[in-house]
Amino acid sequence: MTDVGRFLAALERFQGGKDEALIAASQYLANQLYELSQERCPVRTGYLKSSGHIDHADVTGFQVSYTAPYAGFVNYGTSRMAPNPFFSDAVNQVRSQFAEIYSQRMKAFWASLGE
Repeated sequence: MTDVGRFLAALERFQGGKDEALIAASQYLANQLYELSQERCPVRTGYLKSSGHIDHADVTGFQVSYTAPYAGFVNYGTSRMAPNPFFSDAVNQVRSQFAEIYSQRMKAFWASLGE
């Protein structure tokens, strides 16, 4: 194999590993977000909590959402009800972890290239 061929093969492995690292980080953080929001979700009937789920948003991303029609009112409050930011607080906490988690996944990928 020529130097160019080895370079192109390494570049292909890098692209696949980068995507793999992003998917792994996204999935891990989506699970963290779901778990945190479930822990903080207020329960009266259990419907709001049971409406939470994780979906694939695109090739590398995941989406955590609550489908109860009143989820936004509970999270953000109304003129007659104080907010209970069970979801917003979880998002803020998990958002701060993204760069670190992605960095860890990329370091693991780079280490695997040396094998």
